[in-house]
Amino acid sequence: MSFRYIGSKARIVDGIIELIGPPDGGVFVDAFSGTGAVAEAASKSGWKVHVNDHLSSSAIMSFARLVSQSPSQKVL
Repeated sequence: MSFRYIGSKARIVDGIIELIGPPDGGVFVDAFSGTGAVAEAASKSGWKVHVNDHLSSSAIMSFARLVSQSPSQKVL
């Protein structure tokens, strides 16, 4: 998924995930989630993720990005 968003961390998400490391039983909180690129990467790395953003549309988009399923995973 690709969004053009001022302040997006999509280009540096790999470095962020490298810095936070593997899950340690805690929760990853993306307090300024924007498009959800970092939250999605943390989730794929095994972290339990909470998202938040001042803009409701960003918070909803980030949440949807985390809970949506790819077409091959959808239950018919």
